[in-house]
Amino acid sequence: MIFMTGKFKILSSKNLEILKNILILFIGWRIIITLVAFFGLSFLPNHLSPEGLGWPSPNIDYWLRFANWDGGHFRGIAENGYLHPFQVVFFPLYPVLITLLTYLKIPSVWGGVIISNLSFIAALFFLYKTILIDYKNAVAEKAVLVTLAFPTAFYFGSVYSESLFFFLCIASYYFARKKQWKLAFLFASLSALTRLIGLAVILAIGIEYFSKTIKAPSIKEIMSSFPGRISLLFVSTSFLVYFLLKISSELNQYFLSGIIDLVLIVLCISSLVFVSFYTISFIFKNFNFRNIFTKQTIYFLLSFIPFSLYCFFLYKTQGDFFAFIHQESYWKRFVVTPWSAPLDYFSKLVQNNFFRIGPVAQTLIEFLFFIIFLILLIISYFKMRISYVFFFAVALILPITTGTLQAVHRYGLVIFPALILLALIKDKKLFDLWIMFCIMLQGLLLVLFINGYWVS
Repeated sequence: MIFMTGKFKILSSKNLEILKNILILFIGWRIIITLVAFFGLSFLPNHLSPEGLGWPSPNIDYWLRFANWDGGHFRGIAENGYLHPFQVVFFPLYPVLITLLTYLKIPSVWGGVIISNLSFIAALFFLYKTILIDYKNAVAEKAVLVTLAFPTAFYFGSVYSESLFFFLCIASYYFARKKQWKLAFLFASLSALTRLIGLAVILAIGIEYFSKTIKAPSIKEIMSSFPGRISLLFVSTSFLVYFLLKISSELNQYFLSGIIDLVLIVLCISSLVFVSFYTISFIFKNFNFRNIFTKQTIYFLLSFIPFSLYCFFLYKTQGDFFAFIHQESYWKRFVVTPWSAPLDYFSKLVQNNFFRIGPVAQTLIEFLFFIIFLILLIISYFKMRISYVFFFAVALILPITTGTLQAVHRYGLVIFPALILLALIKDKKLFDLWIMFCIMLQGLLLVLFINGYWVS
């Protein structure tokens, strides 16, 4: 042992061995995506505007292409602060770290690349360590492979905040599982300063600490209580009525649509009431009240301070504590019911026979990965800890309540319970087929991304 953080031996021989194996895989992955991106940018036309294409040129800044789309906003914030009100949807920790590197004369592009890649290495390390708490080395190794192969994994090496958030999220879970609550809530608080979904990380770590149970309630337990049965009834009925609303709208039955819409509103409100009532009763039943008056509770409360400071900054600069929500309208995202976007996507795909050449392909990819994540979420409910399920559910549902499945395969990249479940696939042929599919799709999406096309 050389260094220690609490009870965590940073440079123990076992950790060094894990880190060495991760570095070998990471370096191999980094070389591959660098070469694929280079050749993709060298041989294929790049996207200049909605109508224009440009051919490969030595004047193209290769590394700048790893800061396409959102990366440009992160760089802009790092260099100039929040110049535009709509940029506040990009949380500050990642660009602040880039800014700190600029004081060392490191350009913002390279600063972003350095932070992203170092964060990704740390994230893979803590992912491996967290999985070892419950599973064997083989599962942890497969999880690292699943993560590197995932179709949007190249964002981990780009000027995006995915890798930083992934590291902070998984590190907070690791320290929570090791009962090192000070570090757990510290990393969770920083994750909430990186992305909005970091609030779910704080709450999930709170669940780990305050809950008497590690498992979500079973279907049998839900059905054994009246609020539980009513909740399931109203939620399932709401889906059915929403489907009828879509059919009546497509048939131009506007009067019928109006009646169904009114019924749907009542059902949604009723569902919310009963689900909330059941959830609150479950929490109180399983809440460990003996843990309230402890220093860990103080850590839990303090972990909301960084996020609160960002809200206060928004109030001082824009007069709106929650500008990061209200500015989503600039990006054409609006609050809707969680099932609206999936059903809209499905309806669009049906109208276009699913496999029509053109923009429908992007819709199909996003819908396909939503279905994959949804299936994995359902499986996680039966196989994983309640804190894992909670984070999985919020991380999946929150983006789609904005009325679109756009970029769901990128947002889902940081949902580590999904990566663990994919690593638990026992059938070798099925696992190899998934890895092969992911690698090919990652190569395609990477080439499109590096050439300036929107992929997620």
